[in-house]
Amino acid sequence: MFAVVAAIADDRTTDTRQGLAPDIRGDETALKAQRGNLVAVPIPISNPTLDTGLIAGAAYFYPQSEEQMKQQPASLTAAAGMYTSNDSKAFAIAQQNYWKDDRWRFTGAFGAADLRLSLLAPDETGQGASVDWRINGTFLFTKLSRRIRGNWYGGAFVRAIDVNQSINTDISDDQADFEIDDVKSVGVGLVAEYDSRDLPLNSYAGRHLKIDVLFNDETFDSNQTYQSYSAVFRSYHRIADSLVLAFDSWFCQPSGSISASTTRDLKTAMRFTSQWVKLSRAGSPRLR
Repeated sequence: MFAVVAAIADDRTTDTRQGLAPDIRGDETALKAQRGNLVAVPIPISNPTLDTGLIAGAAYFYPQSEEQMKQQPASLTAAAGMYTSNDSKAFAIAQQNYWKDDRWRFTGAFGAADLRLSLLAPDETGQGASVDWRINGTFLFTKLSRRIRGNWYGGAFVRAIDVNQSINTDISDDQADFEIDDVKSVGVGLVAEYDSRDLPLNSYAGRHLKIDVLFNDETFDSNQTYQSYSAVFRSYHRIADSLVLAFDSWFCQPSGSISASTTRDLKTAMRFTSQWVKLSRAGSPRLR
């Protein structure tokens, strides 16, 4: 964390662009389909956990005046769907708004997923054991924040997750299904952010630090009462017009009446979220 604070204190990246950097509408890539302010992008994926498949996303950017373009990013409504060859599927819709010269920010998202995460797979000849982690559920997230000073924002958020989990095994011709703890979490939280990125999406330069505290309680219909403290830091460095170097780091520490398995699941979720952010940028022609 000390290194992160020092990096923010030394944030003197010079951006020679006029106003805000172009968003994905300004990207010169054949991968996207665009008509006016509506943009669609296909993202092929392939990894040992989800197998091969496709993420298809689309976003509508709301029109802005010339003055608004200089002061804040464009608000947008987006939707994305994913399907892979191991029958994993997911869908999400999101709303992002910027108001009053970027003084106020709103984020809302809802999604559903039915994932089959391959933890152990047979070899190329079909021999060997298989272990799959099945996740089926929905999530809801809303956040409202306000600029406090400079690049610092503060706000509050609500997060709801309802997930069923199971482990499917096929070992030595024996098949078995194991039920594991389902996750039902409804919580409210506070968030502080430092954001010097040229654009929140499709960033070329800048840094983003997010620190949040989430309070889950059985009173809110959660299946456990606990608190979660987390921090995520991302840094973007434009090396050339078509080359951007980016890295991220994260920290998560739960407390309260929470089981060791839930602690593990929280940290796994943060890793998955971090990788999803990297994956969601893969459609850009810049290297990250």
